[in-house]
Amino acid sequence: ASLTGGSYGLRGLFAGVGGTKGKLSYYASYHRRQGDGWRQNGRFEVNHGYAQVQYALTPKLKVGGELTLMNY
Repeated sequence: ASLTGGSYGLRGLFAGVGGTKGKLSYYASYHRRQGDGWRQNGRFEVNHGYAQVQYALTPKLKVGGELTLMNY
């Protein structure tokens, strides 16, 4: 996980987790940024999430799915 900050109220957060359990592998992350902007009406807020799951049918063949969500 990481936290960031900057000028004009800029704040950010990133967190991710992943791993493998037998033939199943997974990864998920969340990213949030917000700030006031440097000009009038420049305020912003972003939320982004991602998830991925894979299953190994054979050593050379995997099936899986991904999901991405974003709000701006």
